Amino acid sequence: MIKLVIFDFDGVFTDGKIIFDNNGNAMKHYHAKDGMGIFRLHEAGFEIGVISGWPDNVSQQAILTHLKIKRVSLGSNNKLEILNQWCKELGITLDKVAYIGDDVNDIKVMKEVKLVACPNNAVEEVKKIANVVCEKNGGEGAVREFCEYIIKSKLEPTTTISILDDIKNDFDYQIMHYPIEDIEKISNLIKQTKGNIYFCGVGKSGNIAKHCCDLLKCISLQTFSFDILNAVHGDIGTLKKKDVIIIFSNSGNTSEIIKLFPLFKNIELTVIGVTCYEKSKFNNFCDIVINLPCKNEISGNIDKIPTNSVMSQIIFCNILVSFLKNNISCEEYKFNHSSGNIGKSLYKIKDVLITEYAKIYFENKVKLRDVYMEMIDKKMGCCFFLKPNNELIGLLTDGDIRRILVENNNLDVITNQIINKDFYYENNCEKYISECNKLFTYIPILNNRKLIGIVRNVSS
Repeated sequence: MIKLVIFDFDGVFTDGKIIFDNNGNAMKHYHAKDGMGIFRLHEAGFEIGVISGWPDNVSQQAILTHLKIKRVSLGSNNKLEILNQWCKELGITLDKVAYIGDDVNDIKVMKEVKLVACPNNAVEEVKKIANVVCEKNGGEGAVREFCEYIIKSKLEPTTTISILDDIKNDFDYQIMHYPIEDIEKISNLIKQTKGNIYFCGVGKSGNIAKHCCDLLKCISLQTFSFDILNAVHGDIGTLKKKDVIIIFSNSGNTSEIIKLFPLFKNIELTVIGVTCYEKSKFNNFCDIVINLPCKNEISGNIDKIPTNSVMSQIIFCNILVSFLKNNISCEEYKFNHSSGNIGKSLYKIKDVLITEYAKIYFENKVKLRDVYMEMIDKKMGCCFFLKPNNELIGLLTDGDIRRILVENNNLDVITNQIINKDFYYENNCEKYISECNKLFTYIPILNNRKLIGIVRNVSS
């Protein structure tokens, strides 16, 4: 939870404009609503500070005194050093700090703290790393907006809004910073690999590694899950020189993984590390390291639970699969998914065409009993009426027949007038079943008006 809120001054409290009086003194002003935001932070019990690179100034000092901000540093070029000193005095770490700034000289601090915000008119470099981009500009209410955001997060730490804000802010940050080119290079390496491809990890990262492995299996890549914990109990023997092993670890410092690197080195296989921590031990051992963007986990009493980092790992899997899926045809993918909804959605009419079905070669009339017997014989709730050349005249479902009998319970002969001639049909055998009208249980398939088969129960 945030304990200390730090503000840059120019471009945040002000609109960035600097006006000098006749004596050469800079005249600065601020928005009254921003002032109310600061007072509300005071009331909520937050520590507040201002760090500005602009030298001490009479009007600026007057504003800060009026706002009762006691922790102030003006004219410093090392904002992070000052912030670290304040954190030490308060007995807190940088993950308890929120910061709002608007320009490139704020970025160094922004990369180290828990929550980052900027006015709407901040420079693009700052916007890219901000968790919160205010709707208001600097000097026009951005400070108040940020204050309300922090107060709301404190008073309602587990509300749906605050949780979704946490997720959205980190998701936006991840999307803006994803190492697409590095992942594409890995995809090319996988395509060229002549050995097996192994995925592994421990704990939550192990689950994601298995998920990524399974995704690549379904597009016909030779991938396998490798059990890190059983590696030194014999499983290491499955790894060979031409293989690639992709290791997931949020921290990149997982001890169970680190101790295996000497063994991997002896085998001379290619080791790829996937981590959310740039300064991890993976950098010392892996042939390739992918640093995934993740600013913070979802905040709360425990803010170390793998949440947003897992989301970043999932995005990595999705991007990797997207680069590799073009190597597989739809037919091959369908073969790999012969069951389940995915498999069914990839079937074409020609794959499920039924050529043995209830049919009556019809001239003028036919006994109702014969129609029913044909439907019973073919175990089908529909009968198709054909001309001698197989041209489809029409059809009747058992529902049609029941409705007819309600109107005429003495009916024993089906005539041409009774047959349903307004029916839905398909004539393209290359069409996917999922594209057919799902309102109909039995669909006739025609070729030049001749019935060549039917598709049954496409909605199931």
